[in-house]
Amino acid sequence: MVHGSLISLPEPELSNEYVPPRARWQMLQKLTQSFWHIWHIWQRDYLHTLQQRAKWFREQPNIHVGDIVLIVDSNLPPLEWRSGRVQDVHPGKDGVVRVVTLRTTNGLLKRPVNKLCPLPLNQ
Repeated sequence: MVHGSLISLPEPELSNEYVPPRARWQMLQKLTQSFWHIWHIWQRDYLHTLQQRAKWFREQPNIHVGDIVLIVDSNLPPLEWRSGRVQDVHPGKDGVVRVVTLRTTNGLLKRPVNKLCPLPLNQ
């Protein structure tokens, strides 16, 4: 077989060329900067898409018991938001869940759903 599997990683190209330590250090610095640049783009763009308001975009499914969510805290950056598991849901008169009880590492707390970001774990 000439070609490998589509899910296998390509073989790294290893050469016996001597690379001076300074050049290696510069390559490592460029790689580190690229990683952090991509990380900041993901943090800025993706995490905020999890909190889009359903009223203005599309109908969102109700949050269910057992869902994992991020708890929005306007005083913290998104990567420092705490997570919790939905323990109980409290729907309004229209049947739409408005408030949930969450289990966190610090115990139970109630939060409105507009202050939560459901994580897309089952999609």
